[in-house]
Amino acid sequence: MNNYDLTDTQKELLRLVVKRDEENRLAEKGMLHLIRGDDKYMLLGCGIELESLSDLDALCDVSLLSKERVRPDPVYRIKNAARNAVANDFQVTPTQPTPQVSIGTIIHSMSGGNIQAIGNVQDSTVSQIINDPELLRSQVETLTNSLLHEVESVLSSEEYTEYLSAIQDLKKQILEENPNQSLIKRLVQTIGLLGDVEGTIGLMTRVWPLIQPLLVIIAAKFGQAT
Repeated sequence: MNNYDLTDTQKELLRLVVKRDEENRLAEKGMLHLIRGDDKYMLLGCGIELESLSDLDALCDVSLLSKERVRPDPVYRIKNAARNAVANDFQVTPTQPTPQVSIGTIIHSMSGGNIQAIGNVQDSTVSQIINDPELLRSQVETLTNSLLHEVESVLSSEEYTEYLSAIQDLKKQILEENPNQSLIKRLVQTIGLLGDVEGTIGLMTRVWPLIQPLLVIIAAKFGQAT
């Protein structure tokens, strides 16, 4: 296991920030607000002062915090990754093996004019899902919530907002009686981090196994409509 590239001071700072957030002592849940003085920054709810933002910026560089605002006073969002890092004493687990999912095949299917199912799925199960509105809604909700959980701690605030919008539009399309295929293809590219929102290769390998069953459901919906 490898350590984050942080100094002991930076680690202690994040431990304090996460602790104060869990104690509901920050000015806003999940957000670190600072007040700028003449030559220092006061961390609201933490009871400490910083001479510069360098340590907080270092935590942003390793995707534990994200800078939401600099003026008039700085604000940082505490990512879920920060809570995990503190809980695991800043130990990073080795990269997981790449899931056995053919992303290239899925992309090829999308660009060929029809979204096709990839993977081993029982037809009877898919048929049951798409013919039961409540079951369909539940399955889609579970898969999309899992996608949001995967990207939340990695994407910037702006990227996450755009990703969330694409997820909501995709859910709406899947639940429609006659979904718009061209719109769905564009939305799948976005949530797959191939379009408007871009992600790392590691993040892509985590989201595509969750997108795969959505594609199966979508393909079944289109098959039902033809």
